[in-house]
Amino acid sequence: AAAQAVLPARTAELLILGAGPDARAFAAAVASGAAGARPAKITLSSIDAKDLAEVRKRLTGDGQALPVEIRHVENAGEHDRLLALMPPGSAIVSAHDDPTASPVGAAALFPHQSTVCDLLAPLGASRLLAEAARPRAASELVIHDSTPYRTERAFAILHKMFGAEASDRQEAALRKAIEKHLAN
Repeated sequence: AAAQAVLPARTAELLILGAGPDARAFAAAVASGAAGARPAKITLSSIDAKDLAEVRKRLTGDGQALPVEIRHVENAGEHDRLLALMPPGSAIVSAHDDPTASPVGAAALFPHQSTVCDLLAPLGASRLLAEAARPRAASELVIHDSTPYRTERAFAILHKMFGAEASDRQEAALRKAIEKHLAN
């Protein structure tokens, strides 16, 4: 549900910047079809070789590999190159552990009519979203901060903890309460 809140159903390609637990979970949700969006290509890219090894282990651990391309990059400039190669209507998702360090360089060229999201940082704290804000209107970008992802993640955790079935109205009230809590 968290990926559904962020990705449009018609996402051409998906580039995930980062390889930590949130990046792995997001990639797995999209690759398995649980997100609703079915991008032609999913790429998970990071400078952290250890995290990428964990990605490879987790996404192929049950004997069936999910269709995720894993890319090891040396610096943010290489992420810029990956961005420039993406077609219009793609999604760029940051699951970078340090929101103050931009996962892209100053030459970031976001594909036209794409979605840019930071799963872990609020709007004012994400360098990726700050980079995307400049060409937002000209490139027709849709920008999401961490609110939809963190809300759905918290909702899923609470649902697993308590296991009770709730009505649509009760679920909406719980999501609203979670958003309010996360905003503070």
